[in-house]
Amino acid sequence: MEKKRIYILVKTYPAISETYAELVCTAGILEDGSWIRLYPVPFRKLDLEQKYPKFSWIEVEATRNTKDFRPESYRPNLETLSVVQEKKKPDWEERRRIIFGNQRVYTNLE
Repeated sequence: MEKKRIYILVKTYPAISETYAELVCTAGILEDGSWIRLYPVPFRKLDLEQKYPKFSWIEVEATRNTKDFRPESYRPNLETLSVVQEKKKPDWEERRRIIFGNQRVYTNLE
């Protein structure tokens, strides 16, 4: 299992699941600029210090979810989840740097 540092960008509305009770799908960006999807996350059952808001950095051990065809899909080990840097509101300059820092941005449609 590999420890990953993730900048959280998306959290879905909780969904009911027969297998896992209630779940949230979470998406974020790794430090190298690649996308990652964490599933399943029983968000309401996490300890208070593990509940991460959007635009925060977290660290968690995760393994590739081989049952999902999407290459960015990982299963988190929730026992290792920790919020590294919590944000109450987004720092838009930091967000831009994280998302587009390693990407080529096209400004001309030609």
